[in-house]
Amino acid sequence: MSYRTIRKTFIDYFTKHGHTHVPSSPVVPSFHDKSCLFVNAGMFQFKNLFLGQQHPDYPGLKRAVNSQKCVRISGKHNDLDVVGKDGNHHTFFEMLGNWSFGDYPAEKACHMALDLLVNHYKLPFEKLFFTYFGGGNNLQPDLTVRDIWISLGVPITQIVRGHLPMKDFVRPPMTDNFWAMGASGPCGTCTEIYYDINGVMHDREYFYVKHIDELEEIWNIVMINYNRQADSGNLVPLSQNHVDTGMGFERLVKVLEGKNSNYETSLFTPLTEYFENANGKKMKFLDCEDVDKQAFQTLLDHMRCLSVAITDGASFSSGGRGPALKQLMKRSIWFAERILQIERLDWEKIVNIMADTYSDSFPEIGANQECTIEELVGEDLKSRKSLYSAEEIFKKQISQKSFNLDRVRKLYETHGLPLEVARLLCREKGIKFSTHDIVKIQSYTAVQNPQFASTPSFIPDLIPVYPEFKSFMAKNGVESHSVLIRKDLSLEGVKILAIKQRERVVQSKAKDGFASIVLDKTCFFPAKAGSVSDSGTLVSDDYEFQIERVECLNDLLIHHGTFKCLSDTESVEGLSFRMQVDVERRLAIARAHTSVLVVAHNLAREYAIKNKELNIVDVEVGFDRAILRVMFDPSLKSGVYQGRSWAEVARTCSLYVDKSHAHKNESEPEGSLVPEEDIFFFDERVTPFHKLISYPSATYFAPNLNLSSRNLEKVSKSPHILSCAPFTSEVLSLSRLEIIDFKKSKDGHHKVYITSGPVAEDIYQSSEDVADGLGAIYEIPNTTEQGYALKELARGKILSFRFRFLLMAKKVHIASQAGSKYFGLFSPDKFK
Repeated sequence: MSYRTIRKTFIDYFTKHGHTHVPSSPVVPSFHDKSCLFVNAGMFQFKNLFLGQQHPDYPGLKRAVNSQKCVRISGKHNDLDVVGKDGNHHTFFEMLGNWSFGDYPAEKACHMALDLLVNHYKLPFEKLFFTYFGGGNNLQPDLTVRDIWISLGVPITQIVRGHLPMKDFVRPPMTDNFWAMGASGPCGTCTEIYYDINGVMHDREYFYVKHIDELEEIWNIVMINYNRQADSGNLVPLSQNHVDTGMGFERLVKVLEGKNSNYETSLFTPLTEYFENANGKKMKFLDCEDVDKQAFQTLLDHMRCLSVAITDGASFSSGGRGPALKQLMKRSIWFAERILQIERLDWEKIVNIMADTYSDSFPEIGANQECTIEELVGEDLKSRKSLYSAEEIFKKQISQKSFNLDRVRKLYETHGLPLEVARLLCREKGIKFSTHDIVKIQSYTAVQNPQFASTPSFIPDLIPVYPEFKSFMAKNGVESHSVLIRKDLSLEGVKILAIKQRERVVQSKAKDGFASIVLDKTCFFPAKAGSVSDSGTLVSDDYEFQIERVECLNDLLIHHGTFKCLSDTESVEGLSFRMQVDVERRLAIARAHTSVLVVAHNLAREYAIKNKELNIVDVEVGFDRAILRVMFDPSLKSGVYQGRSWAEVARTCSLYVDKSHAHKNESEPEGSLVPEEDIFFFDERVTPFHKLISYPSATYFAPNLNLSSRNLEKVSKSPHILSCAPFTSEVLSLSRLEIIDFKKSKDGHHKVYITSGPVAEDIYQSSEDVADGLGAIYEIPNTTEQGYALKELARGKILSFRFRFLLMAKKVHIASQAGSKYFGLFSPDKFK
């Protein structure tokens, strides 16, 4: 059974049993969930359902099935320095899962799991072992699940009670079969399904001794029945029970194909053949041992992870996900060139193999091949230089008698020397460098743990934080909701209701360092529905709190930032604070929102006039930048797919701003108030920051314009715009807007990259400089000489899409310096 058939069998089985197939989310989390740098588990995109909220794309979802892309190279779940040393660990893997959100009980989940494994995958029934929760933490053994397996025909000799770990715990010990999302939050008992690889299991007592070596855990079924309270650790039953399952795809393929290692399966065969043909030692993977085998497996793993992560929007930035990805790149280069003697990694070939391997399940890899290859090739050039420079320094240090592992840490931090590379170099010199040493080195470095950086970028997961705050506030009789005062940019008399700092929630004490706080009122807009949050300050005579991010969950607005004590007092109880929004940031965000509205309006003018459907799929807004994703009527065969139409939209957007009042510090020309019915709103789902006001100069009606707006008949062909700070009289200057580029995907969506403010001014000036010289060039009669002249004129200039199209019309193709220089504006970390 091929890996494609194995995956399809899983999806089809649960789809036939009433589950909705929810495609994998990108491995880069959506911008309003910053709890992890990468999606690292199958349940990630369903977290909000455990809190009783709706799935943003599937309202009313009760049953789901998916194959989720997962990456584990950072944070708590980090397998980076284990990968390559065995046949089971990966930095990138797929997690198959079926889900019930208060719909069906554990009995049905167990029945479907057994039916699929035995009757569809044809696994021998007698080689399956089933575990259940054995009791602990004041909970009784889960005999209900045990009895479910018995009722399904499983012999008692193949059912194993989860055993207690041989360690001392502060709390009563918990057995293996208990799953939790974190230290607090949704959790519950689980049952695991193991496969006896070699047929050596005699009975369930033998299981305890040999299950790690001889059995493969292939499925985990979790009954999420409890919520663990943060303050007491008590387990409170949930009003609605859920079922969450996970099955490692690579492990399942190994079992069904009868292989000894995940890397020997058909899933890896195309990449394996490439490395066998490319390596200078002419080695075959199955013949490799020791470091050669580690090199093969490291490359097989890292090629998948890098291709998927870059495709899904990660980048080799200096912060966030960047350092971990750079480690992958450097490890790949070193193992390829130093160990397997591969002259150069062929990234085009590698990404093509990945696109073909996952064409049925993750078509986005094939759709974004060019961009992915360009990013990987660029980083390959940068990483090679710093890697080999660090290697030479390290080799010199190893030969010195004073060498110690602190040298490793410094090179890791300053040059990004991979720790596994350092370990192998040390081994050549007989210096012991264990995995434990690697963990210790990583524990205190900002490269691996952003929370150790001088400016904290780590934002805690709200799912466990929220119940901690609610529980504390209820226990202390504190008002348990936040008030958002929208019309002000500053507030006096603000009180701190609760502080979470250093794993504790308190009301009275605060110390220097990172904290999350809840206030009685705030004027800060949260990160919500496609927009970054406000930032600013909260100050009193005794404290200064720098607010870096504000998040909203249910009825709480949680402010993340850093305390600085200005006096000897630790207590904040009763103190009155003054809060101030960073006005420049607020206005830059409002400027970006206005840009989105201008582009959406002009897209509507261009295409809704043709009576075609235009849908806003989603919007991401940062400061002075925005990404608008739109979908057009799929029946539209021309126009939208022509560069000419996009160039026209970009041109009319610039004209729209130039001719409007968006850049003037004044209101309506006659000074009269704009009637309420003439206000063209986007609802708060799209843009909570401001309103777009239009002045109708001609009747314009777009019946298919789907923008969650009202009074569309009042939207004019050329309205003027006032871009206001939220609900204030201050008027923002939107003097320039540029569409840097657009990207089309196979699903019909288009991403439009928009910038305003200083960057737009820069691009506009470059275009003006080129435009001034066009007249003389177009008079050159020889088209070849004309082309050379155009290229020379545009060289070094940063041009918008609108202007590049004018040159393309003359068959002059110029690489987008706007893209290469400014696409960093649109990396996911810019929308935090």
